[in-house]
Amino acid sequence: MEHNQAFNFVHRTSIFLHRLTEIRKTSAVGALAARKAEKIVDNLIGGVGCGNAFDNFGKLTNHGEFRVKNCRKYDLGGGYRLVTIRRNSILHITYFGTHDECDRWLERHRGLTEISTASGDIISVRQINKDRQSFRSVQEAETADEPEAMQLTIKDHDLRRIFSGLVRARVGVKPQV
Repeated sequence: MEHNQAFNFVHRTSIFLHRLTEIRKTSAVGALAARKAEKIVDNLIGGVGCGNAFDNFGKLTNHGEFRVKNCRKYDLGGGYRLVTIRRNSILHITYFGTHDECDRWLERHRGLTEISTASGDIISVRQINKDRQSFRSVQEAETADEPEAMQLTIKDHDLRRIFSGLVRARVGVKPQV
C-alpha cells in the first residue's frame, strides 16, 4: 500500500510528542516549526490527507526519503523537518527535529518495517470524517431553511454613495445634500 493512499488512523509517537514540546521552547524559529508540524498533523488527522491530496499539507523535502519505505519528510523551514511513515492503514508521525537530527534518526532506523503503537496516541481519521460530515449536513440543512428574501442586494450606485460618504468624512469634507 502506498504512502498517499487512504489511511484510517494517525499514530503520533511519544518521541514526536516529546520533541514537539521541547522544540517549541527552544526559539521563535523552533516554535514556528512546531506550529507548522501541528498544522500538518491536524490536517492529516482531519482526514483531508487521504488520496493524492496528501502531499498538499506541507512542503515535502526536495530529495524524498528512501531509507525507510513509505516515509515522507516535510520541510518546515528554519532547518526543521517532520517525518511520517505509512504502514497499512496507519500513518505514523514518527519524528520532528532539525534536518541533522531527522537525518540521524532516519539513519538509525534505516530499513524499518514495523512501528510499535504502544506509546503515543492513535486517532481515528474515519470517526473525525464522520463527525465532520454530520456537522456539514446540519449546516446545509440550516442554510436550506433560510428564505431567499433574507439575502441583501445592494446596487452599485448605493455602494458608491455610501463609500464616497465615508471617504469624505475621513478627509473632513462636508457632504453635499
